Amino acid sequence: MRHLILAASSLALIACSAQGPADVDIPALHDRTLTLDTHIDIPLTYMVEIDPNGPTDLQVDKPKLNAGRLDSGFWIVYTPQGELTPEGYAAGKEIADTRLTAILRLTSELPDFELAKTAADAERIVSEGKYAVYIGMENAYPLGESVDRIPELAEAGVRYVGLTHF
Repeated sequence: MRHLILAASSLALIACSAQGPADVDIPALHDRTLTLDTHIDIPLTYMVEIDPNGPTDLQVDKPKLNAGRLDSGFWIVYTPQGELTPEGYAAGKEIADTRLTAILRLTSELPDFELAKTAADAERIVSEGKYAVYIGMENAYPLGESVDRIPELAEAGVRYVGLTHF
């Protein structure tokens, strides 16, 4: 993890400098850095009608991960805000569960993708030549009026929950 922080800091300093050091090999620095996309949206048809192993119309798929030399990311369980009713919360939970299931299928069915729950997981997964998949949840709406489901989501791999999404 220290390499990630040092590399990010170095890139920030280089980008802010007027000339930039001539002896910095940016591609080599990139290759030594664990790179992470913090927000990878997926449609409800992910892993059902859409195969992220091949080229897609999505912003992120395996060919694009390769081209950008991206190591890791937060695949997002996004749920649009609905009515603040039991029926609305149930519909939101169904949408969230569909996306969560798709991400878990990605990591269980495609051998180049593995679920990461810790920084150490990501370092190990990437060192094995695979993509580290973190899970983030945007909008806590599917939780309804209770946070009782948080431990279950955490066990499944969700690493953060944004309370709202705007």
